Amino acid sequence: YHPIGMDWEKFNLDVIGMCDAAMARDPEGVNLGSGHLGFAAQKIKKLMEEMYCKYGCKRRIEMEESEAKNKFQQVLLTSGNTEPAMQVEWRKHAFPERKYERLENASVVCDGLSEIDKSYAIYELGTSIPDSFVGLAYSYTEGGQESEAWMKTVADETSQFTTQASKVKKKKKDANDPNKVRTAAIALAKDEGVVRAQVRTTMTALLIQVQDKVMTDLGVMHQPEARSANWDDGDNARCYRGGATEVEQGFKPANASDPNSCDSNGLSLAEVAEQPVWGIDCWTRRNVTSVIEAEFSPEIAVEFVEKWLLPAINACPVELAHNMAAAARILEGLEPSQLQETQHSDSLSQEADETQSESKSQNCTSCKDTKSNESHIFLKHALESKIKKCGPMWLKAAAALIRLASDSMGDDFFRIHPKGHGSVVIGEHGLKANSLVTYYRGEVYPSWRWCEKLDAIERTQEILNLRPNLPDFYNMAMERPMKDPRGYGMLFVDASRKSGLGSSFSHSCDPTCEVRVVALNGRLSLAMTTLRDLERGEELTFDYNAVTESLNEYRFAVCLCGHQKCRGSFLHFATADCYQQVLSRNSPIAVRFANLARGCMKKVMSKEDSELLLKHGFN
Repeated sequence: YHPIGMDWEKFNLDVIGMCDAAMARDPEGVNLGSGHLGFAAQKIKKLMEEMYCKYGCKRRIEMEESEAKNKFQQVLLTSGNTEPAMQVEWRKHAFPERKYERLENASVVCDGLSEIDKSYAIYELGTSIPDSFVGLAYSYTEGGQESEAWMKTVADETSQFTTQASKVKKKKKDANDPNKVRTAAIALAKDEGVVRAQVRTTMTALLIQVQDKVMTDLGVMHQPEARSANWDDGDNARCYRGGATEVEQGFKPANASDPNSCDSNGLSLAEVAEQPVWGIDCWTRRNVTSVIEAEFSPEIAVEFVEKWLLPAINACPVELAHNMAAAARILEGLEPSQLQETQHSDSLSQEADETQSESKSQNCTSCKDTKSNESHIFLKHALESKIKKCGPMWLKAAAALIRLASDSMGDDFFRIHPKGHGSVVIGEHGLKANSLVTYYRGEVYPSWRWCEKLDAIERTQEILNLRPNLPDFYNMAMERPMKDPRGYGMLFVDASRKSGLGSSFSHSCDPTCEVRVVALNGRLSLAMTTLRDLERGEELTFDYNAVTESLNEYRFAVCLCGHQKCRGSFLHFATADCYQQVLSRNSPIAVRFANLARGCMKKVMSKEDSELLLKHGFN
């Protein structure tokens, strides 16, 4: 006999059935006391019900979990999950909120520059291009064609040289073939991979040009920025249902004809909010999809993760956000934890009994905690409303599978990691596609000054043995396009100390936003616009498109976007010679000399170029 091996449901029904039959045979004995069949049957029935409630339900749940564990173990073992995973110690609590000086209107030039260098940086920020999305900074179209022609010319000359050399040295038979190098050059020209890359590059350039033309015609760069709840009243009176004060950064005038676009004071409602955000790596995502695919199709598994699970994770309380079962319970329409569900009514009654003075003192001492918890509560209610409105029929069943798998297999198979403080959409109507969210603001560095700063940081870290496995990524390159009369140029925008809302956007391999260089009011800026319609609860992300030569950094840069298109790392790995290969491919030495010669033959020089040369002593 083993209690876990019993079918307590059937056992309970059998015993109660026998007791009911005995009481039916002796109905009068129920009230006559001991010694009568009816009284004994009633007593046994009551004991059986108590025992079933105390032990039977618990044993039944244990049996279900044991069966589920065996089932999901087989599912996960047969899935062959070899996806990349976070290798460091599992952090189960959120990162502290990043403190930074907020830039409400525009980027600023970095500190520590001389007046001449500062004026140079301001000069580089300026542009005479009309207000527009400026598109690609440069193109390899001509360089690529010249590169191919140059390579074929060199191949011809090399084959002739090989023929002459073969007459002198006949030791190697391979050198006697005059067509060897030429054949290699022809094969390179016919290489499908090369052709495919060139076609893809050309189509991407054309697509960007069309997108920039449409965005410019729509006047996206002149749209008001999305209003952030965290920026209302200096972040002292945060309200995730629309702030009560006008905010300079991202202030969007309310539409008087639309009562849903403004609060009681007639001001626009907040559309985005900063809060702790969480994510899953490729290994966890694969485990989740494997469990869902055991009952549903792969398409449903992808939709479940990307459309429902990821917002549910950010809707969990901070102390439970690392627990996959908590997110699954929200999708089932339950409280994030069983303890919260059982104590929900008790907490409501306790709050009703508190006096007004006690509540005031509690608000003073825990104001910060209230603010940090308000966002996830709002997102939880918003997600529940979204589920009632458009939730698919299979959602609760799929969430129940994940909850059962997490409870039976343990949290280690479904790890959720903190990403820091990010931004989520909280507006009732979300954000429309191709709309301006904000500008990426920070301290502007000339390229030479930025390289000096990086070198100084690296030397200091090596001396003090403080070099991190993965540095912070708050900088972005801003390129002035070649079509600008001043020519091509590059600046770096560092948002580590001074920044705007855009610095809180997380990375995603399937992003919701993108960053484009725009000319606005005679200055270059980095506009962050939406790629598609965004619903309430979705996180604002963009592709960092960062490259590293360090294999150690690449391995530690585990991506937590959780999407099917995830690359596994938010960094692209390139060895030291990769850059030289690209340079040799797209701009070989002949093309570089040709560009220099073309530049020297320029007959018209802009006024800005003349002043710049004169400033540096070139008459």
